[in-house]
Amino acid sequence: MPDIDSGRYAIAWEEFQKARQDLYRGTGRGLAERGGAALKGAPDATVNNLLEKSMGLRSVLEGAIQNEDADVRDLAAMKLLAAAAYDLSVAGDLLTLGAQPAAEAERGVYLDPEVQGELNDMLDAPLNRAGLKHLLPLERAALPPDFGPARDELDKEVAKFVKDIPEKAVALASKALSGAISFAAPTSGWETALGQKFLDEAPGRLPWAAKLAVEGIQKLWSALGKDQKSKVLDEAKDWFKEAKSKGTQALVEWLYEVEALGNSVHAMVKAAAPGTDPARINDATRRLDQLLGRYTKTKNILGGVLTIMGAFKAPLLAAVPWGPLTAYAVYALVFGYAIYSGGDYLDSPRFSVKWLDHVQGLVTTVSPVVN
Repeated sequence: MPDIDSGRYAIAWEEFQKARQDLYRGTGRGLAERGGAALKGAPDATVNNLLEKSMGLRSVLEGAIQNEDADVRDLAAMKLLAAAAYDLSVAGDLLTLGAQPAAEAERGVYLDPEVQGELNDMLDAPLNRAGLKHLLPLERAALPPDFGPARDELDKEVAKFVKDIPEKAVALASKALSGAISFAAPTSGWETALGQKFLDEAPGRLPWAAKLAVEGIQKLWSALGKDQKSKVLDEAKDWFKEAKSKGTQALVEWLYEVEALGNSVHAMVKAAAPGTDPARINDATRRLDQLLGRYTKTKNILGGVLTIMGAFKAPLLAAVPWGPLTAYAVYALVFGYAIYSGGDYLDSPRFSVKWLDHVQGLVTTVSPVVN
């Protein structure tokens, strides 16, 4: 990736941080006053500046999503998720503080420190392969230098991968589904808040808190793939119905074909020729270990998004019509991303021709090494 792209990203992230600091500068009372104005749709240069810088950050990351390097695409997607969490947290603060008496607003409603630390780790990392090394330093013990033991270690890593990725996808998707159900599908149709028309037109007619929430939705869409919105919506509706009736666990096992996939890759590893270079096998083991770490990062960031949404549930429900609509949209997108990303990491057959192709996953990593 050219250095200029990484440099543009660093500038955009720095400008976003400064704009956010400007918004939060001063007392909780000052932020509450801005929040009150935001609820009334009143112009506020500080909030508008943050929104513009946030849109600029999205623009840079959307460009990186098109990078030919799959690892850079995945990193850009994770950064979009983290930036979306920031948008939603600021929207929640404006909404909540603007609705509170000034005395109560002195203490504010801010990001949980642990969540914020996770977001900053992701967004501080350079937008290149070095960024992945920064996020996930490899701390694995030395792998065996001989073919047999090396193959056995790879087989163990495959077993862990096929177990952990679906488990993490189920945990995240289940939480998102519960959040969506707690809001109930808006009577006007939750697809409205996920459609491009709403995203394009809403910022012009909604209060500032809502505009930031919509920008967060834009980033979630960018991470998923905006070019396939109709397909996402159609499949998400079907998956929601399946998950509600049969449970997320059953849905994920069916979508990923977990047992068949695991059996296929294990057979692939066991059939490796004895002359296969152990170093290549060990490289595949390390790669799977790193991919597991990356999916865990993704799960943590999306978990942070859900935590933020849960913290502002009551004000969002009261902010009709945009509050319930945007909240339901966020939950639906997190649900979809958790499932699609897991399928991408596993190289599950049902997802092999889908548009979300951010990583060289399980099958793509193992197959060239052992065949």
